[in-house]
Amino acid sequence: MNILENPLLRGGIEARDYQVRIASNILYKNSLVILPTGLGKTIISILAASQYLYKYGDKAILIMAPTKPLVQQHLISFIRHLKIHPDRYALITGELKPELRSYIWMKEDIRIFFATPETVRNDLKYVPLEKIILMIFDECHRAVKNYAYVRVADEYLRRCRYPHILGLTATPGDEKRLREIIKNLAIERVEARDEEDPDVKPYVKPVKMVWRTIFLPEKYYRAVELIKGMINDRVSRLRGMGYLKKPDEYIMRRDFVRIAEWLGEEIEATMLDEERYELLKPLAVDAQVLILYHMLEVLTSQGSRQLRLFMDRLESDLRRSRIEITSDPRYLSLVKIVNKLPDHPKVDEVVREVMRYGRCLVFTNFTDTARHLAGKLRDRGVNAEIFIGRSRGRGMSQRLQRETLERFRSGEINCLIATSIGEEGIDIPDVDLVVFYEPVPSAIRFIQRRGRTGRTRFGRVLILAARDSFDMIYMRSAERRLGRLKEAIKRANKELVSRRLERALPQMSPMSDEEIRAGEAVKPEEAVEELLGERSRIIRKRFDKEVREAIQHIIRETSSRGKIDLSEVEEELKDVGISESAVKNAFSKLLEEEQIKIAGPKIYSKGKAREVLKRGKARLIEVVKVDYRGGKAIVNIDDKWHAIVWLPAEWSAPKHLLKKGRYFKAITKLYHVNGKLHARIYDVVEEL
Repeated sequence: MNILENPLLRGGIEARDYQVRIASNILYKNSLVILPTGLGKTIISILAASQYLYKYGDKAILIMAPTKPLVQQHLISFIRHLKIHPDRYALITGELKPELRSYIWMKEDIRIFFATPETVRNDLKYVPLEKIILMIFDECHRAVKNYAYVRVADEYLRRCRYPHILGLTATPGDEKRLREIIKNLAIERVEARDEEDPDVKPYVKPVKMVWRTIFLPEKYYRAVELIKGMINDRVSRLRGMGYLKKPDEYIMRRDFVRIAEWLGEEIEATMLDEERYELLKPLAVDAQVLILYHMLEVLTSQGSRQLRLFMDRLESDLRRSRIEITSDPRYLSLVKIVNKLPDHPKVDEVVREVMRYGRCLVFTNFTDTARHLAGKLRDRGVNAEIFIGRSRGRGMSQRLQRETLERFRSGEINCLIATSIGEEGIDIPDVDLVVFYEPVPSAIRFIQRRGRTGRTRFGRVLILAARDSFDMIYMRSAERRLGRLKEAIKRANKELVSRRLERALPQMSPMSDEEIRAGEAVKPEEAVEELLGERSRIIRKRFDKEVREAIQHIIRETSSRGKIDLSEVEEELKDVGISESAVKNAFSKLLEEEQIKIAGPKIYSKGKAREVLKRGKARLIEVVKVDYRGGKAIVNIDDKWHAIVWLPAEWSAPKHLLKKGRYFKAITKLYHVNGKLHARIYDVVEEL
């Protein structure tokens, strides 16, 4: 079957030749798709997913993306292009309570799960990995080190008999990172394209790249010299302590990052307070060097206003290492100079360029800069807004982010000033001009920023770099890394030619025509509105109702019978349609409110539990000897003491346990008579 003839696909899907080719090539192989921003990785994932969903109607797929807006974006795309009923979709993020998430994961009728990776990692014991036929990792360049993707992939490959993985990214970064991603996701095939590939070229417009060097005002250099002087003093102190061996001309900022990492590990491994105290001294000096380097970068790359804001925060920080900086006489001189410095010349450059173009997207690494640029542009009559993330209660909420993007798409806003949140995956419409307020050393971030223009019309990318600043270092770094990456991808693909994981394929069970027609009958717009709004409330109500029904059943049964078997209750509730998650939640609530007591396989009512607990506590019992003539048994208690049990008065356990060598746990009360230990055996908690 041609991949575009899949009955699940809605009409009107505009798949390009290279998208169809890639989607066909990656079926039934763990694959990594590398495609620049704006060239349709989502369509490829939809085409591939539709094959698995149609052929295996009793299986499910899981799509993950790093942020909730990205997850929602995938959900909307799948709804628009697939004939899957809204009841078969599930959106799971950290905003949902754990008990509700477990309830959704366990719902057998869900075909497509959309979730953030941290949520999946936290919920792994509930995620039905055994029935996931395809797992999609969006922005999979994050699948390195301790990121949630790595743990999720490892568990999926371990638990599923037929795992299939699809990783999507604009670029994996450098060769080392690429190889780590391939290893962590068990990749068997890499499909990579860029704007220069023959099958992609017809679909993209030329993008003009302009690198522009900005000269700093002479007044800036006096401030630069003061900061460098403070850095050099602290570098000399570290050298004197034996932490620096390099000549000054070869010392770079990353050397101080490594010193901090090494000292942190040594402090953690040291048990003696005296040794820790000695290590804290160089660590404080190293921290000051990194702060001063940051001040130098902010001044030369962002401007005096942004540096002043940073210095305000520094002066309010009462940690000793910060106070040592702010009490330095040169710092006091720096404050006076910075207060009189003009704005960074980049600001006027951005305003001038934005005024020349229609739709613009400006990227900056700093939130302070984004706000400053938006204010300057609005002063000139430009409808400009910031687009930033949220951290520690500050920034833009996800609702405000969505509203801002909608206003940008509709044309109400014609210039968006974004921090890194605008780089990764968010569906930002094609623009005429992309401005890098500063270069980025990361190949990943460079490609993601650049891909925001040139999709449907000619584009222009302007990269601003301040002379005599870190900008120039970052600019050269980005150029080198981009050149190396293409060769690294080719080498990796050659090595993967013979790689094929041994895996089973489940028996095909295609979706029925009735299911497909039910999905086709729902209008995508209505489904989106329901899933992102009303559906969440409905699921909560259903879950709460099931919990209430489970609570009523447990209280009713324990009240009438005193004690009941745990597995028996769980089976009864399952038979009437109560989910396992709702049952667990019901037990948790009842235990918290002390309405019941669970001891091994038994559940006791409130009154019965109180009565049982008065009798004693659960102990390990071994039957050592049974003397029916003498009317007693000798038992070993908790592998510590021997005790006498009078029969049958003090034996309430099942008779089959009254045999030599039997082990079990039971509620037991101990007492002494004439110096001898006696025991009364009540309810059995667990048979061993």
